[in-house]
Amino acid sequence: MKMKSAPERRQKRPVNTARREALLNVARHAQATRVELSFQKIQGALLIQIKDNGKSFEVERVLNANTNKRLGLLGMRERVEMLGGNLSVESTPGQGTTIRAQIPFGGSPGRGDADGAF
Repeated sequence: MKMKSAPERRQKRPVNTARREALLNVARHAQATRVELSFQKIQGALLIQIKDNGKSFEVERVLNANTNKRLGLLGMRERVEMLGGNLSVESTPGQGTTIRAQIPFGGSPGRGDADGAF
């Protein structure tokens, strides 16, 4: 059994926290009947996609609101960017919401990476 080093465990935590927050947001707010979670390795990066068929919301309004309700999305974005990645959120009436996080393997100096995160 291979033990992960402390840095590997620290790199895994932000990815897992962002993923968990996205799924909690679906459960709390979306009123969805279906949610899909996928992981895909693409050109030196990990792509995580969470898609639901729930009610939509105005992404920019939520991200720019001055309330604590936006901390989930902002926290996810901060965790993904901390690893050198990017996060996108699309929400369309009648189609639900899709959150995509793309995190590079072998991140920049001083940053973590997604390698071994799952």
